[in-house]
Amino acid sequence: MDFLLAFYPVILLVLTFVGAFLEDVCDQNDYECQHPYDITVMGHLQHRKSQQTNILRRIRQLSLLKCVKECFMTSQCTAINYRQNWDLCDVVGEITDGALVEEDGCIFSKISTWPKSFAGICTDHNCAAGQKCVKDDNGGYTCMIAYCDDLLPDIYEAVSIETFGLYKNLGTGNKFKCNEGFALVGRPFAVCTDYGKWKIMFYCIEQALYPPHDCADIPRRCGSGVYRIHPTTSAKFNVYCEMDTDNGGWTTVMICLPDIYEAVSIETFGLYKNLGTGNKFKCNEGFALVGRPFAVCTDYGKWKIIFYCIEQDCDDLLPDIYEAVSIETFGLYKNLGTGNKFKCNEGFALVGRPFAVCTDYGKWKIMFYCIEQALYPPHDCADIPRRCGSGVYRIHPTTSAKFNVYCEMDTDNGGWTVLTIHLLLAYEQNATPLYPPHDCADIPRRCGSGVYRIHPTTSAKFNVYCEMDTDNGGWTVICNVTGNAKIHKIVSSGDYQLRVDLEDFEGNAVWAKSTKFYIGDVTTNYKLEISGYVASSTAGDSLTYHTENMFSTHDRDNDKYPNSCAVNFKGAWWYQNCHHSNLNGAYLSGGMDSYADGVIWTKWKGYYYSLKSTKLMIKKL
Repeated sequence: MDFLLAFYPVILLVLTFVGAFLEDVCDQNDYECQHPYDITVMGHLQHRKSQQTNILRRIRQLSLLKCVKECFMTSQCTAINYRQNWDLCDVVGEITDGALVEEDGCIFSKISTWPKSFAGICTDHNCAAGQKCVKDDNGGYTCMIAYCDDLLPDIYEAVSIETFGLYKNLGTGNKFKCNEGFALVGRPFAVCTDYGKWKIMFYCIEQALYPPHDCADIPRRCGSGVYRIHPTTSAKFNVYCEMDTDNGGWTTVMICLPDIYEAVSIETFGLYKNLGTGNKFKCNEGFALVGRPFAVCTDYGKWKIIFYCIEQDCDDLLPDIYEAVSIETFGLYKNLGTGNKFKCNEGFALVGRPFAVCTDYGKWKIMFYCIEQALYPPHDCADIPRRCGSGVYRIHPTTSAKFNVYCEMDTDNGGWTVLTIHLLLAYEQNATPLYPPHDCADIPRRCGSGVYRIHPTTSAKFNVYCEMDTDNGGWTVICNVTGNAKIHKIVSSGDYQLRVDLEDFEGNAVWAKSTKFYIGDVTTNYKLEISGYVASSTAGDSLTYHTENMFSTHDRDNDKYPNSCAVNFKGAWWYQNCHHSNLNGAYLSGGMDSYADGVIWTKWKGYYYSLKSTKLMIKKL
């Protein structure tokens, strides 16, 4: 008995030590980490040893135990190096050469000798190579990119000068030096970019070829791109080097300028093609300038036209405006940027501003319509005259609620109130903004598809992708989601049907219709009620599964799944456990390797195909 009493302080000391290190390692609200299933497994430490190959991440200012935790949370980690004097942690993968090296002040430890519960909620995570597990705000976990999974590309005639070996952290660089007899061109770093891909910022060139006179002096392995050359001792500038044509080494000196419509160059001594410079233009008579009047040869050897010319008035006839007459004293006119005023006929109410405007892009824009007094204000899109065409209209589902929605007038007899619309295409990054139009319908079709800056209101301006090659062009590509609160206000007034239109990347289109659609208010977390799938539909029924379920987002987990469906499948939807459709999922361009996290409609394309476009619309029965 005395022996047991004497042993109690030892037990207490052990428990106190365990509590102290758990407090150091675990998050305050991570129950799994704070209550490990085996506190006797403390890790096997190999002193004066390190692994200097396959270092996945190098992290500063960490304790030994937090270094262990980082290893558990990082995919493919099998061990750690820890340098106590530096508070420096290496998260390392499998040993590739089969041996450790001697290193004073370093501790090597295999992660298999530590309790997995250090990882807390991330224990047994399934994050892919290149990722780490992170606890989310909902008590689950998510995976994020943490290091470059690919091998570092070959870097010729250079060696790393990193003291403790190469590492692959996101956003950090490994320093190199060129071999003897070679000169450095660029900055001597290989960087793991924020996108998990390596970027080599330098190359090494033979001393005899430095500085390079022209592109023939650049090693072919460096690939096509922009390089700095020194054709004389006093001249140095950037040129585009073509390395993929006819054995490479070509210095690009002339690139044809694309056609520029309705404009002429005003360069005194003719067009020139220097890298990084611009030629000035002016628009032909009768045409107005939009943008800055230059054609620029970019640093990448490609022309960039940063303007276009438009007609100075509206050449087309004014479209028919029903149940309204012009009240212009001296008749209609077509000046660019001006509007003709109208009034509605007797018995009709005005919706919008009573103007027909000739936009800055030479096209008419009708800013109003006239509606029968009995239908004013419109409750939903079914009250809008079909002749007004598809577009954005203001509806009043209740006496206190009014907001804009998209009304679909060209499908299935029209009158549909659109709930969601996905018409996403690949965005061009870093596009040059043009002079601000209202929307893509104001951009001349000859300018082609691309990214343009629009100003839908005087205070709002942003870039959109304009589709000019489909159905006469002028389409503003959007992903618009009408808020659930607004949808509830619309459907609360009666019985509504739902139509879903879907399109894949091969040009196939299908649809699905249900005769009952309703969602609750915020107190029900916008619970979905849907039934009455129409048998003649062509898409299959991937929505009825979701009926009686609440709406979930990444920060509001209302599904029946142990983890968060919204986080796991990168969407927001009426998830159950988890989904048969995921129309707000990630836009992944067709066939995909990941499971069910794209724009999904399983009854048509299954879980491994992300759709090109989707559209949800409602209409009162």
